[in-house]
Amino acid sequence: MSYWKKVCFAVVLFAAAIGSSAQTFTQLATFTNNASQLSSLVQGTDGNLYGTSGGGGETGYGTVFQITPSGVLTTLHHFCGQANCTDGATPATGLVLATDGNLYGTTDYGGAYNLGTIFRITTSGKYAVVHSFNGSDGNYPYGSGLIEATDGYLYGTAQPGIAVGGSVFRSTLGGSVTTIYSFCQSGICADGFDPQGIIEGSDGNLYGTTSRGGNYACYGGCGTVFKLTTAGVLTTLHSFDSKHGAEPFDPVVQTPNGSLFGTTFSGHSLYGGGYGTIFVTSTTGVFKEVYDFDFANAGPTSGLTLANDGNLYGGTYGLEGGGYIYELVQHPQVSYQNVYTWYQCCGGGTVPFQATDGKFYGTYYVADGYGGAIYSLDTGLGPFVSFIVPGAKVGKTAQILGQGLTGTTSATFNGVAATKFSVVSD
Repeated sequence: MSYWKKVCFAVVLFAAAIGSSAQTFTQLATFTNNASQLSSLVQGTDGNLYGTSGGGGETGYGTVFQITPSGVLTTLHHFCGQANCTDGATPATGLVLATDGNLYGTTDYGGAYNLGTIFRITTSGKYAVVHSFNGSDGNYPYGSGLIEATDGYLYGTAQPGIAVGGSVFRSTLGGSVTTIYSFCQSGICADGFDPQGIIEGSDGNLYGTTSRGGNYACYGGCGTVFKLTTAGVLTTLHSFDSKHGAEPFDPVVQTPNGSLFGTTFSGHSLYGGGYGTIFVTSTTGVFKEVYDFDFANAGPTSGLTLANDGNLYGGTYGLEGGGYIYELVQHPQVSYQNVYTWYQCCGGGTVPFQATDGKFYGTYYVADGYGGAIYSLDTGLGPFVSFIVPGAKVGKTAQILGQGLTGTTSATFNGVAATKFSVVSD
């Protein structure tokens, strides 16, 4: 394990909280006007939460919004406010908090060529398009949105286009984009088709999923899990065959021991149908299915998030418009349990996001499909601190999110004192 990972775990996990059997679910805000395509949430440096809606707003082409932990909702930007939607239209993914303090995201459409954009927005709502996709560098970026890697670049995925099955791209914060890998390099898309988002692993490589391609047990392939170096060398770690899952529509998440966990939308129970699975694979491709969703639990609507208790959390769409938030317990052995149940209120939801106050925040669709809502779920986990980017070379600045930071007199990493630090906000 590298030194920076040891530092990360020492700092982040020192405040890992004691769990509680009580759960408090709160609906913080609701959306109407067709704003049902709500993204997952991210925490800003001000402690508030930020996300996007793919529809609704003044123009019907979506918004960027801010919500406080107590539920005060503010719209920061209405998309397609410019002629021909040159400011972007229909964001389908969430935002990433970058080390420059700004939030970055993508739109599926709009921009100079109507093929999507990368945009930057401040927490006060100052908005700018930093890149318009033109087809040669990708088109219709979606998946799970952008990440900022430890090399300082943004990485993301784009949809399939002419002669390619989607791509992974790299961008500077200023919007200079480079394609580092194009899928479907062979006639049968053995390397995957339609990438669904990426993460950076603790080894510095990128890991992600494709919803199609790979093994052709399904029509068009059942999807893959892949590893990709930042230089563009791809390794397929696993090809799904429907017997152990199919159609992974979300990226994987890495646990401290290096394992990659993820979900598939379908597969297993009916070998081609089914309600999806939870899987784990090593970074070398040792694969195992760990949970098979059945008719009662009825399938995941999102990927997984790693909480400060060491367990993984996700959501399902459930039955008759309902759904569940579930927990995948890691120790002493992997086990599944439902944490909270929605009854005929919601059409599933995005991956729960754990803010540094210990609560989960997320979005879901209301049953009629014409709006959405934002919730908080308190499961008894306490506050913690986290890094904006989980690692860097010696001498670089580490940025930490938390609470109660005003009045801090020292900061240490694994017992080593920081030579300089400043408190930006509480």
